[in-house]
Amino acid sequence: MRALSALTAFLAVPVFAQVPVAKATVHTADWAVEELASDELFAGCSLACALGWEVVASSHLSPQGANRYDADQLDDASAQTAWVEGADGPGVGESVVFRLIGDPEHDVGAVGLWGLRVVNGYGKSEAAWRENGRVRTALLLVNGWPAARIELADTMLMQSVSLPDGPLVRAGDVVTLVVTDVYPGDLYEDLAISEIILDGAH
Repeated sequence: MRALSALTAFLAVPVFAQVPVAKATVHTADWAVEELASDELFAGCSLACALGWEVVASSHLSPQGANRYDADQLDDASAQTAWVEGADGPGVGESVVFRLIGDPEHDVGAVGLWGLRVVNGYGKSEAAWRENGRVRTALLLVNGWPAARIELADTMLMQSVSLPDGPLVRAGDVVTLVVTDVYPGDLYEDLAISEIILDGAH
């Protein structure tokens, strides 16, 4: 609840209105998400070409049988798995944190964070996607400083968000996505995201 209270206080600050809005662009496709191969979903270079990352989340749903819902599911190159938050309520105030790491023998210095690619919701099936909540809007922070207010579409397809001015990041920096609004699920309050890829570097 403290994270949500802090978020509510921040949103009330006038400077928040000056944070640029970044709306997602949906990738068109002839196939359903459950049919996507990882090379189709995640083709091309990402920020990982220069910097790796470790991802953690503010909470996650406990495993159910063979299904896991922790933050590791966010970058496993599969739309069939998902991070699902485990807090009470619809997920507003929940966050995902990427801690950027580099190769100490090959320091690439500062590189541009251009944006991110997202598979919103639980992409395991259309039923699972509809039953669980999805992100409507989120605040993107770089080292705690607001970089963009992100607006995602309510779709199972991959979507891309381009960040205004592409902030520079380096090893040791922290990129955080804080959920500010959701598309509610038809059955569960749980909020899900199947995949997040940070784009940048080249």
